[in-house]
Amino acid sequence: MRLRTPVAAATLALALALTNATPSSAAVGEFEYSALNLNNIEIRDTLIDPDSGECITLPAVLNTPAFRARNRTTSTATLYQTADCEGDTWELRPLVGRSPLLARFRAVVFH
Repeated sequence: MRLRTPVAAATLALALALTNATPSSAAVGEFEYSALNLNNIEIRDTLIDPDSGECITLPAVLNTPAFRARNRTTSTATLYQTADCEGDTWELRPLVGRSPLLARFRAVVFH
């Protein structure tokens, strides 16, 4: 009976160590951008704690590309000209990054 307690404790410690060692799967914070709706009225949208490492087509982009982005996440954001993460790119630094004035984009990836 005494052998089970140390084995259980060691197993639990190993499980906790492995849980803490896994990388985060989200960029913590907010990514804000503007786009035009179908009536050519500017709308603002925000991604909150977006997933890292995947191409995210911006949901508010319908008929025109997005513009004026602010990266307030803890990760670098790469803006892409096309919805499938191809074409011209712009990188925004974590927490303080802003898109260039003339940048137009349809997707983003957080690293």
